[in-house]
Amino acid sequence: MRHLIPLICLAALGCGQQKIDFSEAFDVDYGGKTFDFPATGSAQNVKIVASEKGNLIDIRVYLTNDQRTLAEYKGNESHSLEVAVPAKQGFKVWIATRTNERATVNLRVSN
Repeated sequence: MRHLIPLICLAALGCGQQKIDFSEAFDVDYGGKTFDFPATGSAQNVKIVASEKGNLIDIRVYLTNDQRTLAEYKGNESHSLEVAVPAKQGFKVWIATRTNERATVNLRVSN
């Protein structure tokens, strides 16, 4: 039992992988909208699913600190990306339409 206490304390402090389960519907246009996700202690595989009816969308996933692009998609109304995010790195998801028309996008980000 004594050996379990440090492990429980480490898990409570966030030393392991933190769960991401983000979902939001929002209006967006050509200028786009950005969502920020904080750094975690370990590397993580993140799945991004964006869907919209009627407009082409652009999706870009990049690191917060150095703006390095991890994944990018330009095209159809709906798409999913799987991205490997390095340990101790926050990331951003940027979504925009490819026209000047406003659109409602459903975004889900999870690991």
